[in-house]
Amino acid sequence: MVIVNLVASAVLLVGLIAYRYVYPRKKFNLFAVLLLISLLPIISLLRKGAYESGDFNFNIYKSMSLLTALKDGQLLPGWAGELNSGYGYPLFIFTYPLPYYTILLFKSLGLSFIASEKLALASAFIASGTAMFLFIRSILNKTAAFVASVFYLFSPYHLVDTHFRVAIGEVFSFVFLPLVFFGVTKLIQTNKFRWFALVAVSQSLLILSHQAISLISFPMITSYTLLMLITNKKTQLRNIVYYCLAIAFGYLLSAFYFLPVLFELKYTLQAIGSEISFSHISDFLFSPWRWGFLFQGPKGELSFVVGYTQLVIVTLAVILAFKKTFKKQNKTLIYFFLAWFFLLFFLMQSFSKPVWNFLPIFKNFQFSYRLLVAVSFTTSILSAFAVLKMKNKYLVFMLVFVTILYTILNWGQRRVIPEINDSALRKNLPLSTVNGEGLSPAAPKWVDKDKIWMDKIPEFHLETINGQAKIADTFRNSYKHEYAVQAKTDIYLKENTLYFPGWIVTANGKEIPIEFQNNKYSGVITFRLKKGEYYLSVVFGNTTIRTASQYLSLFTMLVLICSFFILYLRSKKIVRFSKKYLPPL
Repeated sequence: MVIVNLVASAVLLVGLIAYRYVYPRKKFNLFAVLLLISLLPIISLLRKGAYESGDFNFNIYKSMSLLTALKDGQLLPGWAGELNSGYGYPLFIFTYPLPYYTILLFKSLGLSFIASEKLALASAFIASGTAMFLFIRSILNKTAAFVASVFYLFSPYHLVDTHFRVAIGEVFSFVFLPLVFFGVTKLIQTNKFRWFALVAVSQSLLILSHQAISLISFPMITSYTLLMLITNKKTQLRNIVYYCLAIAFGYLLSAFYFLPVLFELKYTLQAIGSEISFSHISDFLFSPWRWGFLFQGPKGELSFVVGYTQLVIVTLAVILAFKKTFKKQNKTLIYFFLAWFFLLFFLMQSFSKPVWNFLPIFKNFQFSYRLLVAVSFTTSILSAFAVLKMKNKYLVFMLVFVTILYTILNWGQRRVIPEINDSALRKNLPLSTVNGEGLSPAAPKWVDKDKIWMDKIPEFHLETINGQAKIADTFRNSYKHEYAVQAKTDIYLKENTLYFPGWIVTANGKEIPIEFQNNKYSGVITFRLKKGEYYLSVVFGNTTIRTASQYLSLFTMLVLICSFFILYLRSKKIVRFSKKYLPPL
């Protein structure tokens, strides 16, 4: 694959040189060049098969289960009934939804799940460079925007996320982080409704992409906004109100996701929390494989380097911060993003543990190296300011060239398995949870802490623990199970599904109590029936908070759409009026 990447890079370079030779007076369209460059690291996605390591297959298992839930009639699915050996668990309440819905969007075009995930990864990767280009162009110029976008695309952690970890939520967050900053910048500059809508929607999509990244990004976005408002001489109270409303709308649009997470966290193992995992400081500075140019070891170990040219850029930015040649606003922004870089780098180190412990909201962040998403963002922005002072265009070219070239060993998963297809993955779906798919923070807190996931598919969906009964399955999908039961004696039944708030058992239309804390069947639904004949229904429904949050998001979306059309029609009416009654200028 390295040879293919080298050939593709050489072809692109020769093509650009030839274009310059044929059209010596014509400037490059830097955005078009950026799009071409962004294709280089995703050529590997054209290979047949699934990845050998990372979360590639796990993402497909989640997407398969999500599609089944949607087909079964769960409008906004919460329960993954096919997973965990058929016992299910509330995966879709707690996992970020946007990446999996995107995979299903491509799947609806007739593609396989494997191809759909690859297309989702490729689309997010290209879109991230575009979003960064738009943001930096709004505060600097196209050249700076081009350089920053290249640094962003080829930041080591971005490539590790895309190809080695396949952390699809973080890959999507790379898109919406700069998009929020772009929307905030344009909103403060113009105060127009379309930028208000962009801030709201992009903030919402950032939350739906990855909750942890959106959480750590919020103080960055807020402090940047305050800085822009303070330095903008035209700032008025309405600018501040407008921004606050935009962010509020962003959270309300995603309320259907994050409100149930906040309120129902107490029912999961996530409520217990876990220790933050820290990497050694050397891991952020140098990779131990292939002279530092490969970020994945022979056994799948990962190195989370900040980046070599990125560290050079940070050094340059520190030097430039003491120069007097920058405009005041640009220098302020350099100080700002340098401060964030060093703060984030500090938080990634083990000696920052007291800070993490002091902020309990971050106790489920899991890995400090996740902050590299924000670190990649800050170093890319600093690269844009650095090139402003590079008068030699060939020096800029070399900086971009080296930034791209030193990552070439990481432009694709090191091995794919062509034999793995959708059918093979579908067969593994029930047992995928115990084999690595399981999102432990979404596991109900009543399960056995030493054995969270079920490793055996039950022979029967409903079985007797005590007593005698004749049981027949009459209907079953991912969230609704129905049975006909003839109880010859008083019976104690076990329905092989994990309990979580929302499950209701009815016998002949009457709700009956559920037991789920039996030590022998930890977290599994059990209940008792008297002697007799019953029509049983076991259904997973919405709790009050889930229903309310869904309506809240729907109402917010309708308000936003109606506001857009009202303003659009009003502007059209004003234009028609001016053309009809006002003299031309």
